[in-house]
Amino acid sequence: MDAPQTLGKYDILDLLGVGGMGTVYRARDRVLERVVAVKLLHPALDPALAPASGSEDHRVRFLNEARAVARLNHPNIVSLFDFSDADPAGTFFAMEYVEGCTVADIVEQTPAMRLGVALPLIRQLLNGLDFAHVHGVVHRDIKPSNLLVSADHRLKISDFGIATMGSARQTMTGIMIGTPTYMAPERYRGERLDARCDVYSAAVVLYELLTGRRLFSGALTQIIYQVCHVVPDPASRAEPAVPALLDPVLAKGLAKDPDARYQTAGEFAAAIAAVAEELGSGKRPAPDGATDRAAAPEGEKPTLNLGPVPTALVTRRVPHSDATPPAAESALQRTGPPPGWTADILAEIERHLTPIVGPMARIMVKRLAASTQDWDTLCAQIGKQLHSEEERARFLQGVGRIPRTGSVVVASESPGPGAAVTNSTIHIPQDVLDRATQVMLRYIGPIATVLVKKTAPTCSDAVDFHRQLAERIADERERSRCLSELLRSR
Repeated sequence: MDAPQTLGKYDILDLLGVGGMGTVYRARDRVLERVVAVKLLHPALDPALAPASGSEDHRVRFLNEARAVARLNHPNIVSLFDFSDADPAGTFFAMEYVEGCTVADIVEQTPAMRLGVALPLIRQLLNGLDFAHVHGVVHRDIKPSNLLVSADHRLKISDFGIATMGSARQTMTGIMIGTPTYMAPERYRGERLDARCDVYSAAVVLYELLTGRRLFSGALTQIIYQVCHVVPDPASRAEPAVPALLDPVLAKGLAKDPDARYQTAGEFAAAIAAVAEELGSGKRPAPDGATDRAAAPEGEKPTLNLGPVPTALVTRRVPHSDATPPAAESALQRTGPPPGWTADILAEIERHLTPIVGPMARIMVKRLAASTQDWDTLCAQIGKQLHSEEERARFLQGVGRIPRTGSVVVASESPGPGAAVTNSTIHIPQDVLDRATQVMLRYIGPIATVLVKKTAPTCSDAVDFHRQLAERIADERERSRCLSELLRSR
């Protein structure tokens, strides 16, 4: 089934991701003239469109997600704007669109950069969870990919698809609803669940942020055993840059017995605040960049040590849509390299910039490259965005070793200003398109055909094409597996 062009008063701009319950699109509200995220229940799961599908369980879960978000008005939780089950295209709800990166992206940074943001982000997460819990909502699926970080450094909790409103007994048939690594032990034991399962998941996320590695890994049965029985190494042992002061705090958050854990998210946040204050007071040296700048009170912007923020921390590239109004699309939202540049050379520049500025490197390079086709000018503009002479010298020394040959397209062959790279310039062979479609069909279903057609004209080469397709897979492991299949199909 082709992607809808409209959903209610929303014009679909492009695809953001596909999950187990629904497809998420970036869309434009025609009435209020703002960009939103719209989540559409998969047609095959919507009893209104597929009555033969059986029960209404999926629709009930979908409605439950909307209701859970609707009752929560907090700066660290995505906002719900609209819900409809009367549209011909199916059941959907519209929510706040957060242009930024996920905590999962931050985990991939170097330890010094992770440490600079870990405590403020987790305190925001715990503030949002505490608010949700007070209002009777338990998220049950807290993990890095469900935590969005906006351009102004605000963390937003998203995806309340399996949230409960009030405590609930977890039956054995339902315990696997969630992500195994981040699920609390009591979920595997079929015990009654409450807010403390979210506290455990938040501690797992903090451990991953601090160390850059999963708390537990392996086959599903191995993960379940480890979650229930294995005490993990202290974070300071797994990553020497982590202050040992955090070890007992994490140990309590990760306690196997809910009664031995922090009893509320607020209590956990207070413990982290105490450690942050001690690290910042000079009682014990903190790693470079690790001094916590306390999370701001509700309603105020938190101040994070993320370095320069020239623009939004965009990490999900979205394909160009014919429905996108010119005013709604900027150079930052186009896929493929800006006119006059190749993907390979910009990737090399980004590689040298990422250790300095983190996840905003990609969008920073792309934004500045869109305004010039001159190498020296681009490097100089990037250098101006950096905080210090040391950072500037480090960047310029790195990019100075990149061969310039082939980095810039001859002006007469490049598209005009503002034009996107199309398949008339970079041709993706039909057999590559066909094989990619077959691979994507196994991961995201019929929408793969539309996605392949829309993505191909925006890519600089076949590798870029395959990478962009794989980025549409929400699950990290599935995304990696999909990319491997796509690259093997070349």
